[in-house]
Amino acid sequence: MKISFLLTALLIPVTALASFSDVSVHHQNKAAIDYVQSKGIVKGYSDGTFGPNKSINRAEFTKIIIESLYDSSTGGSCFPDVTDQWFAKYVCYAKTLGMIGGYPDGTFQPERPVQFVEAAKIISNGFNLSGEKGDEWFAEFVRGLASRNAIPVNIRSFNQELTRADMAEIIHRLDAKISHLDSGSYESLGGTPVARTQSFSEGKKYPYSFPLSSNWKDEWNFYIDNDAPVIEADDGINLVAKLDLDRVERIEEPGGKFPALLRVHYPKGAGSNFIAHFYDKAKAGVVAIGQGKMMPTENIHLRYYVRFPEDFDFGTSGSLPGVKGGITTSNYGVLGSDYFVGAGWTKKGELSIHGGFQDEFDISRITEIDLAADNEWHRIDIIARSNTVPVRRLNGSLIVQYDGEQVFNNNSISFRSRADDVFDALGFFSTIGTLDTFTVAKKDMYLDLAGFIVSDKPL
Repeated sequence: MKISFLLTALLIPVTALASFSDVSVHHQNKAAIDYVQSKGIVKGYSDGTFGPNKSINRAEFTKIIIESLYDSSTGGSCFPDVTDQWFAKYVCYAKTLGMIGGYPDGTFQPERPVQFVEAAKIISNGFNLSGEKGDEWFAEFVRGLASRNAIPVNIRSFNQELTRADMAEIIHRLDAKISHLDSGSYESLGGTPVARTQSFSEGKKYPYSFPLSSNWKDEWNFYIDNDAPVIEADDGINLVAKLDLDRVERIEEPGGKFPALLRVHYPKGAGSNFIAHFYDKAKAGVVAIGQGKMMPTENIHLRYYVRFPEDFDFGTSGSLPGVKGGITTSNYGVLGSDYFVGAGWTKKGELSIHGGFQDEFDISRITEIDLAADNEWHRIDIIARSNTVPVRRLNGSLIVQYDGEQVFNNNSISFRSRADDVFDALGFFSTIGTLDTFTVAKKDMYLDLAGFIVSDKPL
């Protein structure tokens, strides 16, 4: 055995190294990604990207560790599903060293994304790390990594899938002997990994598209908050105590970009639910939470399309859909969850970003993008990564794109304060004025929405 990172580095000309187009200078794993690139441990893709948020399967991860630590690898046909494939010699060599194991059915499942605890075992064995044993088989491996401060802070559960950025961060900390950075621990992760199954639960997989069929109201699985704490009528309202889709119209558009769309109406003189509640006004738009077949996730990418008609009046600010968290896990129902990210428009027609940001009192950010009332479809992408807890750290991230152009990027955001709260629903919010109790629609208006899709990985 040998640690061959340094030797590999000497064989790579400095001029051959280049920055990856999807790893900005502010990326939290920038130093680690540069390190594994300079050592020749991991290469980028042919399009010049690194794919920091892409998962690594069990075969790929095993190959990376074996090639990095050992001079040679031999073997083959060590599992029923590992025979003569390109990765067979790496997997089988790792098996002979006791670095990996199979599943109860005897298979290795090489194409399955590697979980953190699986990676912890491989790395701990490769780097000769040891930690205190516990009731769980993985305790000593996780504690071994923690003893070297080598658990990235965005790892929040034992069974979390490892990304290429996570892999780079762990190897960087171990090989370069970096011990001053924040690290997770066995205790901070808590719990026991769920048993591996083919999917999170029956019928729940990512990416997931919210259907716009004639039966969409049932298929979106709207959340009704029946268990929220009782509050006085004058103190506030429960926005989703009942479902109100009266101002949402499904329209078929044969030959259009989308065969079906949702048209959200804002009647003249109508405003947000707050105005309707406190000032006896009509309601504008919709406030609902659609769960569909989404599964809880700490990282989420929402994409949808919006179309403003040519006579749309941006003079009244409003909100657009986003993602919601803590719906199924918060002790206080939706009232107690400020874990959300959404979009909207200002009174000047600028694209705005709204969220449960904990770093300051203002929950909105304004971009430099002017929305267009041109009766054309425009794409909105919201890409969010949750911050770590229980200590509320400013290490969450949020990227917003408009028609493919990045208009907002912040890698130091705090969305949540509870470890159990994860993204688990579509915030189908599109109303006038939001919290502005003096704003109502000046005339009858509408906008169109379509193409809703969510994923736990970049789309």
